[in-house]
Amino acid sequence: RLAESTEGALKQILGSSTKATDMVNAIARTTVEQSRGSKQVTDSITRIAETFTQIATATAEQARGTELIMRSAEQMKVITQHVERSSQEQARGSKQITMSIENISKMVNQVNVAQRDQSRGSDKILLQVERVKGIAEQQQEGLRELVNVVGDLSVRSESLEKELASVTTRT
Repeated sequence: RLAESTEGALKQILGSSTKATDMVNAIARTTVEQSRGSKQVTDSITRIAETFTQIATATAEQARGTELIMRSAEQMKVITQHVERSSQEQARGSKQITMSIENISKMVNQVNVAQRDQSRGSDKILLQVERVKGIAEQQQEGLRELVNVVGDLSVRSESLEKELASVTTRT
């Protein structure tokens, strides 16, 4: 009677162990899939970071171009002032040109300020993207560790299942 009771208990333990092994295997598969998803997120973030780097480079080049435009506008202003002195009739036209150049200069200054703001914003975004990338990499490392732990649990569960099966067959 005790042997039957023990055999029943061992069968229940074996059934529970089999269920636990199946669950561990399902968790392992899910963890591997999640790890792949995290890898894809990390790859996407890397591509986004590269895009922002390219944007930052383009913005810097645009800033250099704006600077050249500013210098040219200043040179044009000086030339216009010389022309104004040389002729009264040309003075009226020169005043209009000067005002236009000043307006252009103001617009270029506004563009330059906006561009600097955009560059700062791009730098901030790039910094945040790098932070997100770091977090994704940390999560991916954690998932790798979890996969290893789940793998160890699976091996131990299978070992326990074999031990229980051998105990059940002896009984």
